[in-house]
Amino acid sequence: MYKIITNLLLGGCAVAPLLLQAQQQPLWFGPAEAAPYYVVPAHAAQQLELNGHPVLLAFSADSNRLAVASIADTGRVNEFGDVRAAELSAISTRQNHNTAKADLLISHDFTAPFAVYGAPALALDWQGDNINLLIGNGDDEVSRLTYLTTEHRLQNPDIFATVLAEQIAPNPLELAIARCFPDWPAEVISSGVNSSNSHWLELGKTAVYQAQYHQVADDIWLLDLQQCQRNQLLSLPERNRKQWSTNHVGTVVAGGKVLLVVHQLQISGDGQSLLMLLSEQPAMTPPAERRWQSVNTGNSNNRELEMLGQLQQRTLFQLVNTQQPCDTRVLSLSAGGLAELQIDGHRICQAAVSKQGHLALALASGRDKAAAAGLATRIWLLQPGFLQRLP
Repeated sequence: MYKIITNLLLGGCAVAPLLLQAQQQPLWFGPAEAAPYYVVPAHAAQQLELNGHPVLLAFSADSNRLAVASIADTGRVNEFGDVRAAELSAISTRQNHNTAKADLLISHDFTAPFAVYGAPALALDWQGDNINLLIGNGDDEVSRLTYLTTEHRLQNPDIFATVLAEQIAPNPLELAIARCFPDWPAEVISSGVNSSNSHWLELGKTAVYQAQYHQVADDIWLLDLQQCQRNQLLSLPERNRKQWSTNHVGTVVAGGKVLLVVHQLQISGDGQSLLMLLSEQPAMTPPAERRWQSVNTGNSNNRELEMLGQLQQRTLFQLVNTQQPCDTRVLSLSAGGLAELQIDGHRICQAAVSKQGHLALALASGRDKAAAAGLATRIWLLQPGFLQRLP
């Protein structure tokens, strides 16, 4: 049965059920339901004018500015472009004034020599008033740039000074789990932490853990690492273990609800499935009474979960298609349930959320050649009121 929410008023925002083809899934969760989705109307957003194709978005800590790193529109694949920033307070919300310009901070002419093989930006973030940028050279070296916004200049760049290599260091999550649960063998704990199947929910406090070790059950656990308590969130049936290998991709928590994202590979065969499993207060419910609702994940199994931010009792996250950059799904989880944001005629390539609730979306038109190449062509910015009116 498809869920439809009909009582949301977002200034003319259309609401409709998401009709997706049913997926082949392991049977123990039953048929998947579709999450309700909300079509973002064009008049609710401001657009940023910029050159090139935006690939990374980052809000400043004070939510006053948005930085954008782009790929140059030169015809060469993945050639890094420039970095621009927009003052959110300068963006007018008046009718016919919904387009704003982003100021150029770091130009393509300056960054071109760094990206020897045309590699794009690897990371973009703010540190106080400064913008940090990491540019790869397409091989194993990176350049670090820091733009001082108050002085309108670049700090001395650290060019090709860092080699991308695996850093071997004690993992705080692994150490915390080993301290709390000495009955779990060290090699089993390490297998779950270092295979990316486990992660912090709240740094230093709670985590979700799944072992990835031969002949060890791949159940998913909720760990309280302050009180050293554990709760088995999801115990997989024995018949499932014999047919499917289950990998925990990530967990989202908000408003008493828990959403597990798991990827399954068929042990004997080439079948695979990405599952979103939603439950109400599973840690407070006896295992025999616990229920997980399977949520339709769309037409791709190659997705990674990335957290966007938390706003009061709401968590925003995105499912990024690792094979098609402009096939990102942006979702919200709250006490009101799970919801997805979509834009008519556009694909979402990347998203960012400020601490105050601004939402930035890098979009590609379904009719653009750039969309087929996985490149965004525009940025929409929504004010905090939009997310606040979601259930």
